[in-house]
Order: sequence, then structure tokens, then C-alpha cells
Amino acid sequence: MNPRHSHDYHCIGFLISGRGTAELGTQRWTIQPGCLNVIPGGVQHVEWCGTRQVRWFGIEIPVLRDEFAVEARRVFDRPFQVSGGPAAATVMRMYREVCLADDVSSLSLHGLGLELLATLARVSMPSAVEGRGEWIARAEDYLRANFQETLTLNEVATEVGVHPTHLARVFRRQFGSSMGEFLRGLRIEHAVELLAHGQKPLSEISQCSGFSDQAHFTRVFKRHLGMTPGAYRLRLRGR
Repeated sequence: MNPRHSHDYHCIGFLISGRGTAELGTQRWTIQPGCLNVIPGGVQHVEWCGTRQVRWFGIEIPVLRDEFAVEARRVFDRPFQVSGGPAAATVMRMYREVCLADDVSSLSLHGLGLELLATLARVSMPSAVEGRGEWIARAEDYLRANFQETLTLNEVATEVGVHPTHLARVFRRQFGSSMGEFLRGLRIEHAVELLAHGQKPLSEISQCSGFSDQAHFTRVFKRHLGMTPGAYRLRLRGR
């Protein structure tokens, strides 16, 4: 547990593996792999780790540069959390660049940082939360509980009791991604956690993460993180 505190800078935190919770005023967040937390400077908060080991990637933003300050300021109007989707994929690419740390990483990180702020600015727009009700939270919970299964838009819409078109539209506004992208993100997050903690073969990780086969798993994983699952496992072990 960290003592209640605040930062002079804006913070974007991303959980790669492990579990935890965070409290920000009256808000209480569950933090799990793939969760991206946006905490503006000056906001009091406290975090608890729910597992012995936690892998956390934090981005500190002390100053918003003039070239994009107006748009980016919207991101830090309030604390909020997003899960999976393009924002999580961009942060994972940033994490990979930090791990590589070669002579072009700085250039890559600059571009990825701008991409991340643009994605979060869209998610934090007022329209992104219009019409959000309990059903959208149920849709997220259903995807998280069944990400290993082959799901359809109609199935999820029936589960939460809304029209499929309305579900797809509001889900994209809320999470910044389609449900398909969100689902793939959940599968990648699960695979990353298994790669970080354990010795399961890649074929088994592929199957229990919801991928049709190991080749499909490898293609999607590399598209999201820029390296194969095997290379990622070696990177985590410092080889």
C-alpha cells in the first residue's frame, strides 16, 4: 500500500501484470492487467497491491507543450480509467521501446506519446460518457468473464438488453475501441500475465488465452507489442 499522496505532474499508469485497487476521493478502481489510469496532478490517491508481484509502467507529464496543450488538457480534466483497446496497445508499444532503449527509441516514444494523448483525448470527450448506464458496465464485465470464448455482437447485446448497433456505438465512444479490439486486448493481457508468471508452453498459453491456434496468437501478439511471445518472454527475463 502507498500512503495517500498526490503528484505535481500528471500521471498515466498502466498495469502489465498483477492486481490491485486504487482510491481517488469517492472513486474506487479495480486495477488489473490492461487497465490504464489517468491521474491529474494534485489529485489525492492511494493504491493497494493485491498480489505479491506487480509490473507497472508509469508515464509522468510535468508540462503540456504549447503545440498540443489545448487538446491534451482535456485528458487531465478528471481522473478516469480505460481498459484495453488502442490506448493500452500504444502504452505497451511505449513499454517495449523503453525496454529496447536504442538510438531511435526517443523518437519513437515522442510519436507514441502524442498518439496516446490523442486517443485519450477522444475517450475523455463528454460524448464518450453520454448515455453510459449500468448496461455498458455489464457488457465490459461480460467480455472480461468470457474473453476466451468466441463472442458475437448480438450475443453481448442480448446479454445486456440493448440493440447491437447502440451497443457498438456507445462501447466505442466509452472505450475508444470496438468490442473486437477490446476482446483481443484482453486476450493479449492474459497472455502477457502468463508469460510473466510461469513456464507454460506457448501453445498452451495460446489456447487458454482464447486464440484459435499458436500461429494466430503469434501474429496478433506481434501486431500489438512488436515482438513474438517467445521474444517477449525472454525480454521479461532480461535475456
